[in-house]
Amino acid sequence: MTKTGIALQVCQNLSDVFGKTGTFILANTKIASPDCMILKNYLDLIADINKKIADIEEEIDKRVAPDKDIELLKTIPGIGSFTAFILKSTDR
Repeated sequence: MTKTGIALQVCQNLSDVFGKTGTFILANTKIASPDCMILKNYLDLIADINKKIADIEEEIDKRVAPDKDIELLKTIPGIGSFTAFILKSTDR
């Protein structure tokens, strides 16, 4: 998107161009077609992937929720359900 100047405008103040704020700015930026259509397709793809990740994380949370060891491991900064599950499953 540098040919439209969007990358320079968005990247100056954001650490994650494709995070919530970055995608909001990109979705509301007026650019000419076909670039607009390409950008919309990429944003839709990112939204679909994020939805799938959220669905998988929700399923993992359901499966590990009743385990006290996993809940204890999740109190460590940076350890989520999946990592806690892996750590517990390798402790045999």
